[in-house]
Amino acid sequence: MFRSVLKEPLVHFLLLSFVLFVLYALLNPGSEDDRVIVITDGRVDQLEASFTKAWSRKPLDKELKNAIDSYAINEMYLREAHALGLDQNDSVIDRRLRQKMDYLLDDRVAAEAPSEEQLNDYYQLYKERYQGPAFYSFEQVFFSDATKGAELESYLQAQQIRVQKGLLPLGQSSLLPPSYEDISDKELVSRFGKGFVEELSLLELNQWSKPVKSAFGWHWLRVNKRQDSEQLSYDKVNKKVLNDWLYDAKRKQREQYEQQLKALYTVVRES
Repeated sequence: MFRSVLKEPLVHFLLLSFVLFVLYALLNPGSEDDRVIVITDGRVDQLEASFTKAWSRKPLDKELKNAIDSYAINEMYLREAHALGLDQNDSVIDRRLRQKMDYLLDDRVAAEAPSEEQLNDYYQLYKERYQGPAFYSFEQVFFSDATKGAELESYLQAQQIRVQKGLLPLGQSSLLPPSYEDISDKELVSRFGKGFVEELSLLELNQWSKPVKSAFGWHWLRVNKRQDSEQLSYDKVNKKVLNDWLYDAKRKQREQYEQQLKALYTVVRES
């Protein structure tokens, strides 16, 4: 029985881990301070607040003591893990540390809220970002791009000749609607792509267009109504302006920090 247990891989792993742990402890005794877990009043308040949030009530004395003991044990595990170098060359820990650095930098920006004057200046500088949507009403005749090469070219030319003669181009049946009423450019971009909407915005009213390409295929378009986008006032978009300002400020903060890091470090490439 005992011999069979000794043959188990798990037993081998535990024995090897124990030997390594003992060897490391002997070679790296550490300082007395490394063995002291300080529980501050602030930490106790934090543990109490966490318990209250989780259970919607304050902890009993015994429950708070258990939370403190659990925190202390967790700290001991972490210190032993650090001492054994288990945090090194671990992509999960590396990614988490990078996230914490990003949060730290972002918090510095968030702590310095911009003034109304700064936001107004930002709005004026990037006014083109704060345009309302344009709206279109149009008809369409669709032809799939499953047909290729000379056959497709011949078909497109034939339909263009029909358009020039004032006739309706002949398309294919599809799941796409034959017309749209007051649909916004943002909605159209999400459905057909930016290039499609750019061409749509240039078409003359009440005339069939040349074939316009989208991700689905080819479209002959007839725009019946178009409402151009309008400049939105600062009061209407001040929340978006604030978010954009914060986004840009965080981006600049990171760029500056990375420049400082590059000045501090030397990157050596070995082949």
